[in-house]
Amino acid sequence: MNEKGLVTAAEKLFAEADKNKDGRLDEKELIEALNKFLAPPPGGPPPGGGRFGPPGGPPAAPPGGQPGAPKPAEKERSQEGR
Repeated sequence: MNEKGLVTAAEKLFAEADKNKDGRLDEKELIEALNKFLAPPPGGPPPGGGRFGPPGGPPAAPPGGQPGAPKPAEKERSQEGR
């Protein structure tokens, strides 16, 4: 799609959403347009609530903090060598 095609599509979506034809989208019109445009797939949202990422949220950090962070015993050993 080129820029002209994108602008044409956006103008069409705006015209459909502007129910009172005042050239602006009020809160209700915007919410209705977004719900229509970003509607869940047929049959409802996927398992896990339809959020981005894996079902149940992101994996928990391992003991000791962030992934790749040294474990407490490794921290102690590295400080002893100073």
